[in-house]
Amino acid sequence: PLYHHNVVAIRVSPAGEILDSEPILIWEGGTTDGESGEHVFGVASDGTDWAIVMTDTFVSGYNTRVRLIGMRMQPDGTLVQAPQTLYSPSCCVFFYKGSLAYADGVYMAVFEGYVDSWNYGIFGLRLTTSLTTLDSYPLELTTVAMQNETHYYRRPGLASNGSDFYLSWQLYIDDTSSQVYGARIDPAGNSLDGNGVPISDVLPLDLFLAPEVVWDGSQWVVTWPQGHQQMARVGNNGDVLDPGGVDTGLSSGVCIADSSPGLRHVRSEAVGSGAMPYDVLQTTISTDLSVGEDQCLSFGAPAQSQPALATGTTGYLAVFRSTTSSGSRILAHPLDDWGQAHLTEPVELAGGRVGPVSY
Repeated sequence: PLYHHNVVAIRVSPAGEILDSEPILIWEGGTTDGESGEHVFGVASDGTDWAIVMTDTFVSGYNTRVRLIGMRMQPDGTLVQAPQTLYSPSCCVFFYKGSLAYADGVYMAVFEGYVDSWNYGIFGLRLTTSLTTLDSYPLELTTVAMQNETHYYRRPGLASNGSDFYLSWQLYIDDTSSQVYGARIDPAGNSLDGNGVPISDVLPLDLFLAPEVVWDGSQWVVTWPQGHQQMARVGNNGDVLDPGGVDTGLSSGVCIADSSPGLRHVRSEAVGSGAMPYDVLQTTISTDLSVGEDQCLSFGAPAQSQPALATGTTGYLAVFRSTTSSGSRILAHPLDDWGQAHLTEPVELAGGRVGPVSY
């Protein structure tokens, strides 16, 4: 059976404030022909509305079909357009990883996959701001025949500088090696850099390697994991400014543009101890790829463990260890005869990296 998923969204202000108390339902899985499985390709804005593009795998008669679905959302979270089919291949083909961006009046959705029984590669589909398709057939951005071919393209990423797109991908060389490539794409879907330019050195093959690209306000930055997060800057003219990439020393994560030229790198990283020692961290990356200080973004409750309970003449005292990634505390809660807390918050008895509670 196919998996059944709902797609939801939450709006976040530029200051990081969560604007929706409950997630907005974007797409409820299931069609008249059976259950469906969805994968969100991307979300982008034209400066007014948001566009959302995803894949929908569905059952049609005795066959499994796939299609690209698009819809729009206003800034207040109102869906202004019902989901509509953007493209559905006629044969038994499918889409892999995709991305979405907006430049100069045009959305472009890119994906890896087959568009017919023999052509495999990275393709683009251009859309108007109302999500009307501009191309009756996906554009071949990078494509090769699969038979007797040692090179093929996979795992595209896409970003916009407002006037053009930049496409990143993994070039599969052979069964042992691959390389990160990229190319500028104009709003008409033409490559401004031919078949692309190498960005990384030749790497050991990793079928899950998915290079991403982001515009930092002044240049493109292509990122990929290789031990640590690697980054390479690409100028407006397509020149790779950091051939082979720069090792940032950070764990792999995602990059978003900062409010001023530069990036913010967000990741989950083990920084504490215990069974689940992970926090969400962000780090500022400047336009010369220098790395700033880490900032913890996690707002989860601390782990409470190792409780001890003592009986007194007028009630009880509950003592326990409260642990976060930055330290731990010993807290105490005085309780009445019925087990109700006397105080709204526990009292801290000790702080820092303290040991277990002694009974």
